[in-house]
Amino acid sequence: DMRAAARTAPPSPRNPQVVFLGDSLAQGYAIGFKLAARDARAPLVTIDHGRVSSGLARLDYYNWIDLLPGKLPDNNRDCLVIHFGANDDKPLAGLRNASLTSDRWANEYASRVSQFIDIIQARGFQCVLWVGPAPDALKSRDDHLRRVDKIYEQVARAKGIDYITLRKRYGDEAGNFVDYVIDQGKRRIVRTKDGSHFTIPGYKDVGQLILERIRGKSIYVRKGSAPILVATYN
Repeated sequence: DMRAAARTAPPSPRNPQVVFLGDSLAQGYAIGFKLAARDARAPLVTIDHGRVSSGLARLDYYNWIDLLPGKLPDNNRDCLVIHFGANDDKPLAGLRNASLTSDRWANEYASRVSQFIDIIQARGFQCVLWVGPAPDALKSRDDHLRRVDKIYEQVARAKGIDYITLRKRYGDEAGNFVDYVIDQGKRRIVRTKDGSHFTIPGYKDVGQLILERIRGKSIYVRKGSAPILVATYN
């Protein structure tokens, strides 16, 4: 009977998803990645699970630790891309009189980063990229982003998570904010006037970096003109 056959038929394979988690910059990177993947004809589905103004500092506003399990895809062979930082230059609840530059703040924040990654790894995800913060035009925020950049990288690498540094590409020789990149000798504006976000071409530029890193974890073959993902990640 046709209905019985339909019920017992194996599910059709779907293209791998790339799920973006984090703040409004993560949402922008999702847009940029979708554009980059489309141009490259990469068979990847972009999912944006970012939340504006969120981070790992103000869990009373948006508790990523509690909400993360519900945002992860069912298939742990999908990819996850994470970005935080710009909203986390704030005191942490429960730490009285702990300044943003204190060891107490850094240790508690690192613990939250670690918890976030532990939830992901407990579900068996292998293709995980943590995107470090780009330079910010506001010096006080940028000083903070430099500090959390080190925390993210240290915790991510200790747990075997791939880390993408943005400060070199989107900063000057000292890593300070500039609003452009130089490609083939020409300046391209990639940052918006607020000094924190990217233009659409800028988001696409970051999206291309992410796509290159994901492709480094995957084996593509071309069948006709369409690339097909035939084997997943290292």
